[in-house]
Amino acid sequence: MVIVTELLQGGTLRKYLLTLRPKCLDLRVAIGFALDIARAMECLHSHGIIHRDLKPENLILTEDHKTVKLADFGLAREESLTEMMTAETGTYRWMAPEVMY
Repeated sequence: MVIVTELLQGGTLRKYLLTLRPKCLDLRVAIGFALDIARAMECLHSHGIIHRDLKPENLILTEDHKTVKLADFGLAREESLTEMMTAETGTYRWMAPEVMY
């Protein structure tokens, strides 16, 4: 299976935030990013898909750095196939504490 998306040349959210240091992200931009991420996750969940690896490295920016889009569906699974999921999947630094123990 392959997912084809638009070309996003803004780099990852992680890389972008590192280039801003020591300054902080503008509040309006941060809220826009948060809404973009929430909409992406809501879209996945409404279609019964669990991403399982949400982290700044998997969030890609548009070239103008105004919109963020979710990427890397390598660990994603259909919610109906939960018996096939392993608890250890994902990036441990970004997992909820209850998943790690």
